[in-house]
Formats: sequence, C-alpha cells, structure tokens
Amino acid sequence: MDAAGILDPAAQRRERLKRLAILKRVLAPYRIGIEDYDGRFILSAPTGGAEIVDNLFDLWRRAEAMARRPIDPLAADF
Repeated sequence: MDAAGILDPAAQRRERLKRLAILKRVLAPYRIGIEDYDGRFILSAPTGGAEIVDNLFDLWRRAEAMARRPIDPLAADF
C-alpha cells in the first residue's frame, strides 16, 4: 500500500488520476499508452499489445520491454 491508501476513496481517486496524468506524459514519447483499470494500470504498446500491471515497479519494467529501450522518468527531458 502507498500513502494514497490512507486517504478517503474520493481523495484516492483524485491522487490516482494525478499519477495517471504524469505517467501518460512520461510514456507518450515512447508511444506507450496507459489507462487506469480498477486500481491497476493497463499499458498498451505501439504494436498493439497490452498488459495489466499492479504497481509502479512492474509498470516501468513492462514499459521498458514494450519500448525496447530504457525509460528514465527522472531524466531531465521530463
């Protein structure tokens, strides 16, 4: 559980949407889509494949595999 887990449900949803917006901006240059699905993330590859991931660790690992190159969300480009 992360810090958002201690918030009320409406606040949790707002936080999740904020995170999703940031993730979309980071993944867009790699042509990887991301959507929220019942508290999980769905990543969609430029080739048409899709995967459901449960946490940010898995998200980065799968996004890099889809992009076929490293993704650094802390890079100066972002």
